[in-house]
Amino acid sequence: MQSLSRDMNMGILDPQEKMSPGSQGDLFQDTSNASEVKRIGGFVASREAALRGLESFLSGAADDYRKKRNVDFGSNKHAFVSQLSPYISSGLISEKEIIIQVLERHSLDKAYKFIQEVFWRSYWKGWLEHRPNLWQCYWELLTSSFDSVMANPVAEPIYLKACEGQTDIAVFNSWIKELKETGYLHNHARMWFASIWIFTFKLPWELGADLFYRYLLDGDPATNTLSWRWVAGLHTRGKIYLATKQNIAKFAKGRLLDMGVGDRGLENLSQGALTIQENLPSSAFKLAAVQEKRANYQCEPDERRGFLFTEGGLSTIPPDFITNAAGLRLEGRSPIESSSDLVNSFLRQAIRSTLSRIATEDKRLLVEDRRLLSIREVVEWAKKHQLNSVLVAYAPQGPCHEALKVLKGELGFHDIELKEVGSAYDQSIWRHSRRGFFHLNNKIPEILQSLDLVRP
Repeated sequence: MQSLSRDMNMGILDPQEKMSPGSQGDLFQDTSNASEVKRIGGFVASREAALRGLESFLSGAADDYRKKRNVDFGSNKHAFVSQLSPYISSGLISEKEIIIQVLERHSLDKAYKFIQEVFWRSYWKGWLEHRPNLWQCYWELLTSSFDSVMANPVAEPIYLKACEGQTDIAVFNSWIKELKETGYLHNHARMWFASIWIFTFKLPWELGADLFYRYLLDGDPATNTLSWRWVAGLHTRGKIYLATKQNIAKFAKGRLLDMGVGDRGLENLSQGALTIQENLPSSAFKLAAVQEKRANYQCEPDERRGFLFTEGGLSTIPPDFITNAAGLRLEGRSPIESSSDLVNSFLRQAIRSTLSRIATEDKRLLVEDRRLLSIREVVEWAKKHQLNSVLVAYAPQGPCHEALKVLKGELGFHDIELKEVGSAYDQSIWRHSRRGFFHLNNKIPEILQSLDLVRP
């Protein structure tokens, strides 16, 4: 299964056509220099850094990845996985770009395991697109679950110790430390972590998913939330992921040695899986047809159009008819607590480095790159520049999707249309993502051929 926290090819905005090499309070006072791109955790939030990361991984995307992808060698020792997920989730680079580059170096057969894992990301998003009520139901569940745990004299201290890395399981504490210090965890570690949280600590899966989403630089609403449900046995009923002492000792040997305390506490892992009861209402799973979004728009001669950059669509390039560009200020990831400073800083820097790059590459564009805009400020920006419409990359289910629904209404009140631009890559996968992953898995070669990403 792909990362517990798992593109944006927009037709006329396809990046392949034009390849270019804090705190919550800080978001309201966004006056930092857009040209200052610094390392956050282990990552630099720029497209250039994403492309360098992809280039350095390509040689190992086949045999090395297949053989060693499950091994957690320790904190900051993740050379055998791509570590591209923060760049994908923020939109600095797309899954399509990655697949193109990998298949230029390796055959589909040799790189299939990696390609399959990339498809997991789009599968999770597509599965959630078919169930548009689920995210809001999950969001509402978080508050009640948190209140319930904090009012429980047994569960509260377990929850607080797990969040702070003060448990009796040393390797779990090591993972929470790396998560908070770097904003990243190896995928296998995420699965072990989730399993221990759910089956050993007996804590609600949704609060673990919320913790990850607030701290992971690559936090993705669909991938993160649904992967936690997969571990709990809720995505595929009856199929759970149970962390064992033997499995951790085998695949996290390097981390255990680095820690100096070995496998302390692993003897306390649950030996059997609880049956986790579904706590989302049946309405959360009501199926809906996925509405395909246009990938191309035409512009009337006297029409003024702007482009709004948001988390998830940063590898795109505005088409020639765009006159103005701006970035949407980050929204909260949780109703419980603020996202970490690392997450806020990374996403803010990712959007602002994109605006700076676009301003440099296209001098005719009027780019608002001094600061990111709130929803109200986007409306004022559009009115100020007399825009007839604003284009934005379609945001899948999650906080950004909800923010754009609000923005669409606010702009519409002033007769300014918000036009969401779709991704041919995403939509080709989402139409096969209504059921289980292995239905999609059987379609991977066919989908790649239909997108001209692999030879027949």
